[in-house]
Amino acid sequence: MKILTFGEIMLRLKPPYHERLFQGMMIEATFGGGEANVAVSLANFGMEAAYLTVLPNNAIGDCCLQEMRKFGVDTSRVKRGAGRMGIYFLEPGANQLPSKVVYDREYSSIALAKPGDIDWNSAFDGVGWFHITGITPAISESAMLLSLEAVKTAKDQGVTVSCDLNYRKNLWKYGKKASDVMPEIMKYVDYAIANEEDCQKSLGVKIDSDVESGKLDVTKYETLSSHVLDTYPNLKLIAITLRESQSADSNGWAACMNDRDHFYLSKRYEIKDIIDRVGGGDAFAAGLIYGLTAFENRQDSLEYAVAASCLKHSIIGDFNRVNVADVKNLMGGDASGRVQRSLYLNLQDKPQPAALLRSRLWLPHYHKVLIGKHQGFHHHTRHVSAYSWNHRFPAVNLMLWRVHGIMKILQVGARSPVLMQQLFEVWEKSVKETHTFLSDAEINEIAKFVPDALRSTAILVVLFNEEGIPVGFMGITGNNLDSLFISPDYIGKGFGKQLLQLGIEAYSINELAVNEQNPQARGFYEHLGFRVFRRSDTDEQGNPYPILYMRL
Repeated sequence: MKILTFGEIMLRLKPPYHERLFQGMMIEATFGGGEANVAVSLANFGMEAAYLTVLPNNAIGDCCLQEMRKFGVDTSRVKRGAGRMGIYFLEPGANQLPSKVVYDREYSSIALAKPGDIDWNSAFDGVGWFHITGITPAISESAMLLSLEAVKTAKDQGVTVSCDLNYRKNLWKYGKKASDVMPEIMKYVDYAIANEEDCQKSLGVKIDSDVESGKLDVTKYETLSSHVLDTYPNLKLIAITLRESQSADSNGWAACMNDRDHFYLSKRYEIKDIIDRVGGGDAFAAGLIYGLTAFENRQDSLEYAVAASCLKHSIIGDFNRVNVADVKNLMGGDASGRVQRSLYLNLQDKPQPAALLRSRLWLPHYHKVLIGKHQGFHHHTRHVSAYSWNHRFPAVNLMLWRVHGIMKILQVGARSPVLMQQLFEVWEKSVKETHTFLSDAEINEIAKFVPDALRSTAILVVLFNEEGIPVGFMGITGNNLDSLFISPDYIGKGFGKQLLQLGIEAYSINELAVNEQNPQARGFYEHLGFRVFRRSDTDEQGNPYPILYMRL
């Protein structure tokens, strides 16, 4: 079943670490937005997710689409129009200093879009579930009218509708209050998601509960949820998140759900040392959608949503970069956060390891992990910086094998201009050798995006030859293989297989995409256990080269 989400995605600007806005000279730029966050989570859960918005027709809009496509989200319905990309500034909180968000989104492309600009009948073609939030109708009056068009058309076409009420007091500026608009939208909703403030400010439904006290009386939420269900007979259920905020770094986290027949209460998580809570509610919404479609037991659906959202609090950025196995692991009771280690055996069928170089991996509190004498390595899952053996390429893990001489595989940290140029040359030579269905002009056009892709991929693992020259690499984001390229002189010698096996064992790669017109590559991945689960008619640039999405 294809799930479509609709809403605004913005450029997120945040100072590094826990600095205040413009305290230093650096700022991190990523993308995020409620409905986009949900689409990415669903794609990471292996669901067929599509996203619809209106973006400016400029380079920033292009980069935004490219970012969404990296996660396997279908962006073919996205419209381009006048206006700009909305921006939000995030100042991360700590301890008793709360986080702050400053919006700069007036005159954004989606705020300027008018009723009739989107062909909803076409947009819902092949869609079984539609998700929207209370943020979109708060942006502008025209965005509100588009939202109403969307939910009405969805119901006319028999599409299931979910809505996260998501009250944002700083957005309702065009003359209407949330309580004037959201009740009308709720008439077309099947599954509602909210917190206590959402119900009060958006629907006018209140209970006697102090959400800022740090303690919640759970028993009152059965009354609240029943009141909402009584008010909207079309609703099949409502889920309410329960956050107990002791400080910016420490929250209690749980949820409850009422489906008219039963009232469910989830396990409660005590979340300490929060990394980033932005997007936590979106992670819950995506988890609930997945849970309601994947589990027969609704208690399990609720537990999955809460666990998925709990994990999001440990991930920087709007997007929840976890998969189903991660969430089920936490659901199953593994909340220790202990290091998960994978042992990767020697790369050759007949092990002939060189003396493994001893490399220090600098972890928080300066605990040291040494690559020892066994034929493998330990992989630490947290963000770390490391000391590489020759200072040339700061690295997280260093492995050394004797394969036709000395070959090194490095997960690189710093991405110097020299290294980026070398990897670009690897990509160019490899593509010309293997992607014979592409013309030189097409390769040159795609090449424009490669440097940014190399810099933005979350994990970059490089194969160096005995002379220290890069001859292959793979890029990894989450559990997705973004790229895998080997120089022509090294193709057919098992290095691609070695890199991919390393990715599977050490980085939990379980999804990738490949051109349909590259049967050799498809056969290579199928040999290692990957199978096609989805096909798109065009590549990421919109060219008529079908893409096969494969899963382990």
